[in-house]
Parts: sequence; C-alpha cells; structure tokens
Amino acid sequence: MHAQKRKRNGVLCLLAALGLTLGVAATASGQTAGTGQINGTVTDPGGLVVPEAEVIVRNVGTGAQIRLTTTEAGRFAAPFLQPGRYEVTVRKEGFAEVKRENITVEVGQTVTLDLELPLREARETVVVTTELPLVETEKFEVSQIIGERALENIPLNGRRWDNLVLLTPGVSEDGGFGGISFRGINSLYNNNMVDGADNNQAFFSEARGRTRIAYGYSLNAIKEFQVQTAAYSAEYGRAAGGIVNAVTRSGSNVLHGDFFYFIRDDLWLARDPIANASGQPKPDERRQQFGGSLSGPLVADKLFFFLNYDQQKRNFPAVIIPFNANFFDTSDPNSQAARCTHPRCPEVLAALAAITNTIAPRKGDQYLGLAKLDYQLDPSNRISGVFNILRWKSPNGILTSPVLTSTALANGTDLVDNEFLTVTWTYVITPNVVNEARFQYGRDFERQTPNASGPSFTISGAASFGMPNFLPRGAFPNEKRFQWTDNVSYLRGRHQFKFGLDINHVRDNLQNLFQGGGVYNYSGTTALNNFVSDIFDGTRRYSSFVQTVDPITGSGKGFFTTNDYNFYIQDNIKLLPSLTINLGLRYELQDMPKVVQANPAVPETARLNTDTNNWGPRFGFAWGLGGAQKTVLRGGYGIYYGRTQNSSIFVHLFQNGVFQQLFSFTPSTPGAPIAPNVVFPLPDTAPPFGPIFGTSGPVPRNNFNSLEEFLAAFPSARGSAVVDVLAPDFVNPIVHQYDLAVERELFWNMSVSVSYVGSRGQRLPVFVDANLPRPDSTATYAVLDASNSLQRTFQVPFWSGAVPRPNPRVGVILMGKSVINSWYNGMLLRVRRRGERFFFDANFTWSQARDNGQVAGVNGTFAGTTNPLNPFDLRSEYGLSDIDIRRRFIFHATWVMPWGDYTDNAGLKALIGGWRASGVIRVQDGRPVEAQMGSRPSCAFNGGLTCAVISSTGGPVNGRVPFIPRNTLFTTPALKVVDLRITREFRLTERTTFEFLWEAFNLFNHTNGFSVDNRMFFFASSSSNPAAPCSATRLGISASDFRGCLTPNNSFLAVRSTSNTLYTARQMQFGARIRF
Repeated sequence: MHAQKRKRNGVLCLLAALGLTLGVAATASGQTAGTGQINGTVTDPGGLVVPEAEVIVRNVGTGAQIRLTTTEAGRFAAPFLQPGRYEVTVRKEGFAEVKRENITVEVGQTVTLDLELPLREARETVVVTTELPLVETEKFEVSQIIGERALENIPLNGRRWDNLVLLTPGVSEDGGFGGISFRGINSLYNNNMVDGADNNQAFFSEARGRTRIAYGYSLNAIKEFQVQTAAYSAEYGRAAGGIVNAVTRSGSNVLHGDFFYFIRDDLWLARDPIANASGQPKPDERRQQFGGSLSGPLVADKLFFFLNYDQQKRNFPAVIIPFNANFFDTSDPNSQAARCTHPRCPEVLAALAAITNTIAPRKGDQYLGLAKLDYQLDPSNRISGVFNILRWKSPNGILTSPVLTSTALANGTDLVDNEFLTVTWTYVITPNVVNEARFQYGRDFERQTPNASGPSFTISGAASFGMPNFLPRGAFPNEKRFQWTDNVSYLRGRHQFKFGLDINHVRDNLQNLFQGGGVYNYSGTTALNNFVSDIFDGTRRYSSFVQTVDPITGSGKGFFTTNDYNFYIQDNIKLLPSLTINLGLRYELQDMPKVVQANPAVPETARLNTDTNNWGPRFGFAWGLGGAQKTVLRGGYGIYYGRTQNSSIFVHLFQNGVFQQLFSFTPSTPGAPIAPNVVFPLPDTAPPFGPIFGTSGPVPRNNFNSLEEFLAAFPSARGSAVVDVLAPDFVNPIVHQYDLAVERELFWNMSVSVSYVGSRGQRLPVFVDANLPRPDSTATYAVLDASNSLQRTFQVPFWSGAVPRPNPRVGVILMGKSVINSWYNGMLLRVRRRGERFFFDANFTWSQARDNGQVAGVNGTFAGTTNPLNPFDLRSEYGLSDIDIRRRFIFHATWVMPWGDYTDNAGLKALIGGWRASGVIRVQDGRPVEAQMGSRPSCAFNGGLTCAVISSTGGPVNGRVPFIPRNTLFTTPALKVVDLRITREFRLTERTTFEFLWEAFNLFNHTNGFSVDNRMFFFASSSSNPAAPCSATRLGISASDFRGCLTPNNSFLAVRSTSNTLYTARQMQFGARIRF
C-alpha cells in the first residue's frame, strides 16, 4: 500500500512539473550537452548597466550570427553554441560600437564576457583582442576540458579518445578494461554523451560497443570533450558518477582535411615479463590504424560538411600460460602434476601442456565512418545531423589480455555492429529565448561465438577449456535507443532560466543461455587427479557442476523495453557582479518493464519496483574575490541518481527459474552427471559436442533431452534451482556530491586550484543469497604456518545444512538489494598553463574511498557481489573500496620547440625547426587486495548452502580471511607509466603540412602489477588421524566445532598480470599525418 501511494504521488509530482514547464515554454531537455555558451553584462563608462543593447554573436568559422538584446539588468546570454571561435559585437545608440575578438568557446563551457561601452567619439568601433582570463568566474562545478590541442598532441595508446578522461583529477581506473570510477563510485553509473546525445549502452552501462572494440568514435572526429567530476548542474543527470561530454568536429567556410597512418610492430615492443618467464617466443603483433577526414562548405555561410573514415587492422596473438607456473612440475611434491597418480595422467598432462603453453592467434579489425552536416537556415535556425557507423570483428578477441591463463578453447569471436544518428535543431525564438531540440536513433548489436563446444572445465591452478560459461551469445545485446530531448533557455533580468525534458526509449533483444553448456569445476590439492579419474573411470570427483536450461525458448532469448523520463529546471542568477548562484531541481524516473512470467515458487519475481521518488536538488556558486577577479571561490552540492543496468533487469525477467533455470550439482546431488557429460542439451546456437582435447578424449553427451524428462526422474532437483531476482524495494542508487574549491590565476599564464571533493553513496546494490536461514552453528579453524605449527584459531558463523532454506521450493535466491553505502573524501590539486609554445596540466589526487561491499564495475554488471562472509552482517564488510587509489599524480605537457626561430639559414631552419614533444606521466598507488583463502569457512565444505553458487558463475568462491578487515592491509604494486611523443612537422605549402611522429608507451618499461595472487591461505579439512597436520589432537584444539586448517600460500601477493587493456610493457609506434 505504501509503495503504491509513493509511486502515485511521484507520478503526480512529475505531471505537475511537466505541466509547469509546458506552461512557461516549449518542451525542454535533461541535457544541454555538446554545446557552450557566452554570457555577460554590458555597462557604460560609469559602471551602470546598459539595457536593450544589441549583441551580435558571430561564429568566425561559419559566419553564423545570433542577435540578442540585453535585459534591464544589462545581461545577455547566447546558449547552445557550437564549440569554436567567436566574436561579439555590442551596439547601443549614443555609444561607440564594441567588438570583442578571439573568443574560444569549448564544450560545456560558459564564457563570461563583461563589456564596457565607451561614449561615442571619433572612433565608431572599439576592437578588443586581449585574451580571455584563464580563471572562469561563473564556473561552479568540478570539471576539466580536454581540448583540441591536447587531443592532437597527447600520446594515446590505442587512440581511444575517452581513455583521456584518466588524465583528470578525482578519477581512477575501475578494473583493467577501461572502466572509469569517479569519486569512488563504480564505472557503471557514469554518463557518456557525444553531441548532446546518449552514448551509453543501457544493458552493460558502458560506452556503446564496450571496451573490446578499438573505439566507438575516431579520435580524428572528436573536437574536444569535457569531464564533469562533481556537483554538476541540474542540466546533467542519469549519473551517480561522472559526466563525459564530447562534441564532434564540424565543417566551416574553409576546406580542411587530414590523412593519418599509425603502425606498431612486435620488433618495437618489449616483452611482457610474465610471458617472457613462460619461455614462449615473442608473438607476431602488428597494429595499423589509418584514415582521414574532410570538411568544408557546401554553401558558403549556410551549409557545411564533415566526413571521417577510420580503420584498424590488428594482429595481437595471446600468450597462454598456466595459472600456476609449477602446475606441471613433477619434482615439486605439492604440485598438481606430482599428485596426479592415475595411469592416464601423463597423457592428460601432455594434452594440457599443449594448450596451456602456447601462442594463440587473435585479430581485431574495425571499420568506422562518420558524416556530419550543419545547416544555418537563417540567423534564428540551425540544424545539425551526424551519423556514425562501426563494424568490428575479432577472432579469439573475447579475452583481450596479452597473457591469458584460459586456453584458446575458452575463447571465441567478438562481433559488434553500431549505427547512431543524431539530429539537433536550435531555434532563437526571441532575443532572450532560445530552444534546442534533439533526436537520436542508435543501434548497438553485439554477439560472440565460442571456439569450442561445452561443457567448460576449470582445473585449479591450470587453466580453463571448453565453451566459456557466458557463451554463445547470439545477441548480447541487440539494443536500439530512441532519444528525444528539448531545452529552453530564457534570460530575464539577472536570471537565466533553463528547462528540460529528456526521454529515452530502449529496446533490448537478447540471446544468451548463461552456463547453458555446463560448467565443471575441480579444486583442491588433487584437482587434476580427480579430473582424470572422472574422465576415464566414470567417477564423480568434481567440486561442482552447474548447467542452465531454458524450457521456453531453448537458447536464452529475451526481449524487453525500458523508458527513462528526466526533467529539470534551473536558475543561474548573477546576484552580484562577482557572485553567481545556480539553483536547480531534477527529477528522474526509470520506468521498469512488466514481468513476462513470474516464478510462482518465488513471489519476489512477480514485479520490478519502479523508483518514483528521485528528486535531485542542485546548488552551486562562484564568487570572484578581489577587484581583478583573478581568484574564484566555488562550491556546490547536489543529489544524483544512478541508473539500474538493463542487465540487472534481464536477470530478474529471464533468470528467474522459469525461463532460464540454473541447477547446481555436487557429486552427491541426485541426477549429478558423470564428466564430461552434461544434464541438458546444449543451447541452439552452440557448436556441436566435440572431444574435450580436440582430437582425442571422450565426447560428451546429454543425459536428458528436456527439463521435464530430468525432473520426472529426479523431482527433488527442483529444490536446487538458482533464481536471480531484484528485491521488491530495489531502487536507484543515490549519491550526495559536495565540493569546495579555490582557483587563482598566477603569473606566466598559469593557474592553480585546490578542491575538496566528497560524496556519500546510498542504496548501492549488492547481490546475496536471500534464501539462507540464519547460521545455525559455529565453526572453529586453525591457522598454521609453513611448518604446520599452530599460529591461532578463529571462529565464524556456520551453515551446517541441517536447517532447511526458508523457501524449500528452490535453492539459492540471488537477490539484488539496495543496502550498500559508500564514502569518498578527496583533495584535488591542479596546476595548468595556457600557451602557444608550451602548455601543461598537472594534477594530484589524495583521496580515500570506503564502502561496505560496493561491487566494482568490472564485476557488477549482472549479479556481481563481493561475497560477504555473512549476508546477515554486511556492516562487517566495511573497509576500503575495491576501487580505492589513495594517491594519484598526472602530468601532461606539450612543448613546441623554438630552435628553428633562432636562425635565418634555410637549411639549418629545416633541420632544427618544426619539432614538438608531448608526454604524459602517471604515478599512482596500487589498489587494495582482499586477503582470501581457497574456500569459504562460512559454509559447509561438502557443498552446503552457499558454496560455489553464490557468485552465480558455477565456480568455487574464495572467501575473505575473517580475521583481516576487508581491503585494509595489502595493495597491488604502484603504477608508474611515462608516455612520450616526438613530432617533426614539415610545411609543404602555405596551407599543407606533413607530420612524422614517434610514440612510446611505458617508455622506461616499468613492470606494473595489475593483479596478484590474493589467496593468503589454502584450506584443508580436519583429519581424524592424530598424526595428520590438520588434526585437533596434534594441534591441541578441544573445540567440538573444529572443521579445518588454513595453511599459508607461499605465492601470496605474487604478481599474476603485468598488462591490461590500458597499460602494457613498453610499446612503440610510428605515424604520419598530412593536414591541409
């Protein structure tokens, strides 16, 4: 009743707000991204404001003009401007005309231009050409712009433009695949926009195309972008994290073009340290990126075009190694190979060695094109349209790391097709009312095909082979987005009002039967021997087997739609000449789809909760201190909401135990198969069964032809089904953002700023087993040292399995709950210099991010979880966040070397002139490492209630060491990376230049550790043999609940990965570019 009343009240409030907006002006949008603004005040020589002055804002590149009139407070505002060069002319009877030139408007920026009109004298026009102040006097949010010069000069590994977001303060990497965290909030809650349109995939909550593709837009097509880190205005939303606001290039009255070619070859690449230690030869890697752009006028001052083409051909073979280097070492008595005593072990070891010590071919080919038209119909109307198309194909490219511990049989082909169309209409209704309308259509079609048939096998310490548990994916997703936005800017007196509405309709088509091929897992000290015994003797010694069946569609098909409605209203008030205040209110509604078919055994699956109370007030101020206003104090506060990922909606709708039904088996479970057989047939789109070792070994078969046949034979198995569901009170995450900053303009065209940035996250999601009884007992464990001497004991809650589940009709209910809190406090220091010959940007972030179990974005797309030790005590999970990076220093600079200007000798000038150097320095602390053990002492080790299934992946879940607080004691190694570019420019004609460049990434080849062995201990069950190492008698333990021992792992914190998508061993490339 209360939930229904809350929803009804929220909808009524929304309708009232929309009615207010429609009554004041045309429909408005939630985003005014992709543009900039010029505003200011016009005064006379005595400092009095000048009303009703004519203001003409002219785009120098296109000749387009906007005519405005100052208000009674002398204010003018030109919103929704295309980024570029402008000049502003002011006219008023009785005063001389004033023209201000050299005005650069960047995306997301408001340029403040206060002009004084002198009395009319002999000179009719006063031209002002001085450079604008470095400090923005009306900016209140924490943001930074990566402009044209930075994009053209900064060395960028892979040329993926949005990776440059990591150059800004207050952000950090979220995993190794390109995710970016703002203020300790995981990367799933950011908003990426291009030309004011949504550039996100709703399903995975990443930029469209995700991170396997090279990039979604060519670097040559992006003009610039803004990064908004904290306290942004009500115009921006659908993000609890940060905002990336990019704009593409446009044509002008002058014909421009460029062609580029970059090549990277293994001859110039350093070896990955881990790959080098494996003894594998250097793989034959080559990457070629080439393309160009052309822009200019179709009709002078009216119609302009921009065309771009970009292609990548990449060969990047994967080095495949075992997870543990000593796995095959028969001389080590503790290795899996030494403990494998079955007569067929040598044969299996040879087969495993062949697929785990090799180099697997892998390619990544991409084609990318963009076309843009800008049409200035008349001084009051401008229409812009942009179309972007992408095609990506990557055989063996699903797993992208340079070094893999999964074999090529656990890989597959990645395919992506993207098309986006955005049309924007800007209409100057009156000199003080401007409207911007936008429509977008986009399609993101992603699918993956496996290299091998099911089932999948994972042998602890060795590798994985067979069809991965997440494949095949016939469509995952095939997503279409329809977006309508409209914005209105209304200037009156000292107030600039903005109103906005943004509607997103998303259609997700899916085809994926997660774990449909079956997943076998072998863990423990005799994992390999158990595997060999199962395969050749028909035993059941695996640790777990899981398989999903879809009795309705057969292959995991699903379709649903979501609708997002966003409204905002804000007022930017010039309260004093030196004080600007921004007040705003934003409302966001994510309308959840209806459930197609609920699971009658789990009432929580019957509906999805629509959160209707997402009101976000915003406040910001900018106060210029001192007469010259070279110092600005700024601050802000706001409430922001994250969007629930469509993937989380998908699991509720289709992994609810009706469509996709997951069954988990241990060797003693009724109906448990004998490896390599599976229980159910493979999904429709999976390849046919094949031998598990390619050309030898047994061929799997399915034991049952349907779910009905299986349940008829084993009716009790229904009680082991796994159900995914979102809690009935599951809501959108909420984050309170607040900041206070001071910025001061210094000498030599430099400025320095110091900012405090904080955030408080609430209602963040976590996924836990909601079908658990309370712990019914305790368990005591012993901690041993390397000599098996007792160091300590500890006791934890324990589920013995004696108490039945609250809902006995199913097994695990993996429920998403909105119960996690986060805290972030950061100090940001930034020093920057603007200049023609030398410019730089340096920033330092000192921060701390804490939470009680927030899921990192790299793991949290579906039902990711930090696997709390006790789901009934999440407070005990409080600690440093998985994405906490304490200190982070970034420096990037460009130096245009002046040596050629010092001589008039043509030959010498040609030799020493035209050189340019750019570089990036990154130094940051490592991220926390959670000390874990090889099993979970908070569950029954014989496969009780929560072992091996709480993560929904089918594999055993390592557990946090209970007596070590989460994420507190250990970190990965620090990151140290220096990138460098040297460019030589040759001027061929007055308008044509040729550039030759060399780039090095990780110039000094520093070995960075991105993942480590986090298993601090291994688990061993207690033994009744008094002489055994884990015997209560030998250890002198009298506890009746003694269940096992933890023995130290000698390789704890050993680096397991030195490369990821962003950073690798040293790589070099050469490039050439022609501009005209």
